[in-house]
Amino acid sequence: MLSGGGPGPLARTAENGQQLVWTWTGYTLPKPTLDRTVATYEEVLPGVDLKMKVDEWGFSEVLVVKAATAATSSELTSLRFALSGTGLSAAGAAGTARTPQEAVTGTFAIGDAYMWDSTRPSTAPSDTLPEDARAEGESTIDGPGSAARVAQMPMVMQGRTLVITPVQSLLTDPAAKFPIFIDPKSSSPGRSHWTMINKGHPGQQYWSYDRGSHAKVGNAGDTVNMYRSLFQFSTAAWRNKHVTAVTFANNLLYSWACSNTTTQLHISSQTLSSATTWNSNASSWGGSLATVSNQNCKWAPSVASEFTSSALTSAVHSARANASITIGLRAANETVSSDGSNGWKKFDETSGAGGAHLSVTYNTAPVLSNLHTDAGYLRHHRGECAIAVDVRISCPQSRSEGHRDRCRGGQVHGHVHLPEGRRRYQQHGVPERHQWCESTAGCRHPGGRDTQRRHLLLDRDCLRRDRLGVEDLLFQD
Repeated sequence: MLSGGGPGPLARTAENGQQLVWTWTGYTLPKPTLDRTVATYEEVLPGVDLKMKVDEWGFSEVLVVKAATAATSSELTSLRFALSGTGLSAAGAAGTARTPQEAVTGTFAIGDAYMWDSTRPSTAPSDTLPEDARAEGESTIDGPGSAARVAQMPMVMQGRTLVITPVQSLLTDPAAKFPIFIDPKSSSPGRSHWTMINKGHPGQQYWSYDRGSHAKVGNAGDTVNMYRSLFQFSTAAWRNKHVTAVTFANNLLYSWACSNTTTQLHISSQTLSSATTWNSNASSWGGSLATVSNQNCKWAPSVASEFTSSALTSAVHSARANASITIGLRAANETVSSDGSNGWKKFDETSGAGGAHLSVTYNTAPVLSNLHTDAGYLRHHRGECAIAVDVRISCPQSRSEGHRDRCRGGQVHGHVHLPEGRRRYQQHGVPERHQWCESTAGCRHPGGRDTQRRHLLLDRDCLRRDRLGVEDLLFQD
């Protein structure tokens, strides 16, 4: 929620039942004018407008210094924002936090603060480039142009006040082009787990920077920028489950080309953060797991893009024990192009209906109870040992979308035959020979002997030798 003008808080951000309140210390704001998601507070300082932009990830405020005469104002020596609310950490509430991020709980994130001028490329972009590619050279409140001068601003906590110091050498540089944009990077919920990396600016983070033009992939023909986009998902829904199918879906919002170009899906082994850059992340990408070849010819209606393959399914299954998984999109052809043939595209970065979604189909393991070993059933049969285990298996009651269970009817009984000696196992430790029965009647030992009692035949020594647990044998798909 943004200020409607007057004294009081500049903005409030709420997430997970917590609220973080920002107040620009010492200023009374004029009534804003609204243009879609941007509120403009004109002349908050002489020659300076304040623009507030809101999206589903939070808000950001940008001071627009419109002329050199405004840049020399003593009020731009430092910017002070008082923080309050339940979104403060214990250290933040006590006034002892050393950094902005220490001052807030894990629910919120405060990005790095930057400023940039409006310097344009020395060579005007070709008229053959698409409009959005030509716009890459223009600085806006969303981010700097490709030739802009950029400076990171120091940020410190003084008690419960965030103090940001604009870089005076950029404000007073005779060569600087106006307007100059000062972006303190306000708070956003910690769930904003998407970002970009850019080979043309390998040390730049996009966690809280230049995020207003969607998730970019490829090169816009400007000879500088080569983008990749990354999306991070929690694995909580399928953690330690058996993944059987995966689809990553995301709407294509824009393509330079009006003929199909190919976008690749990869998995990055890194989790995303404000420190994610090309230098730190590009080497963590594995091989291409799935591709989509499509286009929507500039800003034609969004085109659904679905990436799926057995390789993607296997990779997501392999990551099932991790807390999260990071999906990356890149152009198949990462070379500079002047005609869009290298796959310059923009995808939906939101979590809405057309945004980035990872759909996972998985099998849920049954729940074991009443498991014990009956030594009386230890025997040798045809040179192969087995031990009888009384087992009761109950199926989980809750089911997720796309979720399938091996269990039926509430209880399942079965047995597994483990030959001695050299044994081969199927993927995930399941023996080559196994049998499931939905009742005790009719279950038969692989050697032909009936198993009329509720027993699962296991070789205790085999389990110990192969470092398998009972669950490894029971939970198969």
